[in-house]
Amino acid sequence: MRPPHRRLARIFRVHGGADSETMRAMSRAFMGPIFATARRYDDTLDALPSWRRVGRFDPKLERATGLLRLKRLYLEPGVRPSARLATSVARALRDFMRFHGAGDLAVEHSDPPDFAARLTAAL
Repeated sequence: MRPPHRRLARIFRVHGGADSETMRAMSRAFMGPIFATARRYDDTLDALPSWRRVGRFDPKLERATGLLRLKRLYLEPGVRPSARLATSVARALRDFMRFHGAGDLAVEHSDPPDFAARLTAAL
């Protein structure tokens, strides 16, 4: 298994432009809040477009069917559910789905409720 800073370099397509110290700092900045807040939010993962935390989601991958099920999708307090935000989150979610080999998406619970519809439309 690759170290976290190498995995992040691959995910964010950082090729040779950043030194290993920068990548380790990025790894700590990216992974630290995820694991620190996962305990508070029942193992949900942060949605971080543009390095700004905008929400959380609790994914479950059904490998047999290729379905990524978001059991819960929450926006952070004060984050407005706009079309631009849905497009940005959809782009990151497409990469997440491609990485895990998922072809379809289902959102079981969303807060606010209309954001799930915007997100699936943007996909």
